[in-house]
This record gives sequence, structure tokens and C-alpha cells, in this order.
Amino acid sequence: MKLHRPEHCLALAASAVDKVHGRVETQTEALFAVTHAHALAKAGHRHRARCT
Repeated sequence: MKLHRPEHCLALAASAVDKVHGRVETQTEALFAVTHAHALAKAGHRHRARCT
């Protein structure tokens, strides 16, 4: 994200959300979800980011 290429983060963030689901505390899971939503919004998928 800091390289201003959020499209490269989308698959990584989505995969991370799937992999941590039910394996970490809810606060940590929320952090992964927020990161994924942030990548979606920055990549121009604002509607999908709001629905995440």
C-alpha cells in the first residue's frame, strides 16, 4: 500500500482474511478486514470496500 499500488495488495489481503478467520482474536480479524477494505477502496472498488 505504501508503494501506491493497492491492486497488488488485493489478493494478499483477501487471502489473509480467509486464513485468519476463526484462528485469531476478533480484534485481529477486524484489522485484517479493515486492511482488505482499505486496499479495495484505494484500488477503486469503493462499493465493495463498504460491503466488506
